[in-house]
Amino acid sequence: MGIAVSLYIFPLLYPQSITVASAPIPPTLIAVAPPVATIQNGETPMPVTSPTPASPIPRVSVLLQENFEDNKPLPFSYIENGSWKQSPDETGNQVYEIDNQTGYPQIRFGSSDWKNYAIEFRTRILDFTSSESGAVLCNFRIQGGQYYSFLLTPQSIWLGTEPPSQELGSKSIGVGKGIWYSIRLEAQEKQIRVYLDNNLIIDITDSHSSQGDITLGVAPGTYAQFDDIRVIALGE
Repeated sequence: MGIAVSLYIFPLLYPQSITVASAPIPPTLIAVAPPVATIQNGETPMPVTSPTPASPIPRVSVLLQENFEDNKPLPFSYIENGSWKQSPDETGNQVYEIDNQTGYPQIRFGSSDWKNYAIEFRTRILDFTSSESGAVLCNFRIQGGQYYSFLLTPQSIWLGTEPPSQELGSKSIGVGKGIWYSIRLEAQEKQIRVYLDNNLIIDITDSHSSQGDITLGVAPGTYAQFDDIRVIALGE
């Protein structure tokens, strides 16, 4: 388990401007950088590319996709801690969920060679013990001990780096319990973008980490579900 580090630093220096009006995390909210899971080497899923279209429309290369609806082995190289399990939601749709009490349990997938990609997933927070600590997280471009970190908390969206712990952008929002949200994180060269339900929330330029794999997880005291995980290769 990596080291959980406080990410709410005052004053905070932004390396680049965010294209939307952002608001600092409220003083009562302590944003904590989720540590990267202590990972053992696992097999990397083979890329699956779509057929070459007859028209000049750019080809979409799907590097990884999982909707939990089949009985195939999950494409994760590592599953850390917690009570992760596949479970049906109220409609019968299969999801991946965790009811977490302590630590930062994470699932890890992808390849250390992945450079430019978009991560898409749906998530919802069913419950949290504290609105100041509950969160869904995604660490990406994990390279050695460095990575980008995304947090969806009951009060905000947050993007930062580790190490050093630095906020790159945030936006105050209200996240309702039991509501599904669609997340898309893009890392293309030095451009990092965060979308919530197809709305661009954060758009920055940064060179902290250039490549690496991905983890999804939750913060302590968070009961959440994930579905429709997909990683798409982006052009150079």
